[in-house]
Amino acid sequence: MFAKPLLKSLSTLLLTASLSQATHAIWIGGEDVLTLDSSESSITVTESATLNMIEGSGSAFIDAYDQATINIHNAGHISFIDAYNDSTINVDGANISWLTLHDNATFDIDRVSTSWLTLRDNSSGTIRSGDFSWVQVLDNSTANVLSLSTSWFLLGMDALVNVYGENLSYYNGLVSGTTLDGYGYSFRAYNVDSNGYILDNIPTNIRLINGPFAVPTPAGIALILLGALFLLHRKSKRS
Repeated sequence: MFAKPLLKSLSTLLLTASLSQATHAIWIGGEDVLTLDSSESSITVTESATLNMIEGSGSAFIDAYDQATINIHNAGHISFIDAYNDSTINVDGANISWLTLHDNATFDIDRVSTSWLTLRDNSSGTIRSGDFSWVQVLDNSTANVLSLSTSWFLLGMDALVNVYGENLSYYNGLVSGTTLDGYGYSFRAYNVDSNGYILDNIPTNIRLINGPFAVPTPAGIALILLGALFLLHRKSKRS
């Protein structure tokens, strides 16, 4: 059962080494906005700055701090993203090996392929769709799940997960049912202790909700990226 994450991990290490040798580091601060369409070895976004990653972009390491925002749309491969201090991660199409949120960070992700998604320290957000090897919702974090494919979904004792769909059920560790867009749910969900060990109790902090998700789909990322593409187009015409 560990073969899939292990293979992804090995390929990620090779890609990370390649990116680190081929490119350089970027730092964005203040209220700066950067639209990236290339690969960089490492990117740090802080102090309410915004990073927009579009088609052709990628990175080995991305760190977000201090209410920074990262918008990712149809990007290439990203090895590691770590978000801290009320930062926001919006993803619509990407391959991310490790995505970890800390310190009240928030996320909204769709069409993502990820080996590890981990929520810590009161982080929260929505999984709209994606392919995950492992999902961990720990500490006091909260996740809303609209659709996903995963092998393992692990919950800390103080975490909360809301799964939306139809004909949802939990039996013998398996969540099953249908997503609201007609796909099937079938994944293992277990509680873990503070050391990460799987417990044999039935999780009481995963809620199966037969009905629609109340929060509307965010339009902000689409508008931001359309503006970024327009600016890139103007720049290319002038050069």
